[in-house]
Amino acid sequence: MTWLNTGADIGTMVTGLSAATAAYVWGRNQVEARREVKAARQYRYWNGFIILEGILTGYVRVIQGPNDPPERVSFDVISPDGSTNPQMAYGIRQAIESDGMISRSPSPAQMDFLQDLRSKRWNRGGGYPIS
Repeated sequence: MTWLNTGADIGTMVTGLSAATAAYVWGRNQVEARREVKAARQYRYWNGFIILEGILTGYVRVIQGPNDPPERVSFDVISPDGSTNPQMAYGIRQAIESDGMISRSPSPAQMDFLQDLRSKRWNRGGGYPIS
């Protein structure tokens, strides 16, 4: 065996080792990228497909009498300034009668996202990419 053959063998081993390392790093990056895409998709499934106009929100004030049972909740529907809001009360009543439930409003961060989504979807035409 000559030094030239030994050097070629060492070069082949180093090349194979670096190729294996590169393949491992590439595979790990692909797995992490898939996890990020999956997390973004799950986040978008809740946030991305709710139309802002379809969310019934209103200000309310809870009225609890001293003799009211704990399972009964009464509330006044009010405007942001504290005055009564009969139109919103009618809308909330209709939603409760048709759906049989009251759902929670989006958090402030989710509401900001929905407003941004709405402006990007309908005002600029670009929208968010769906993957």
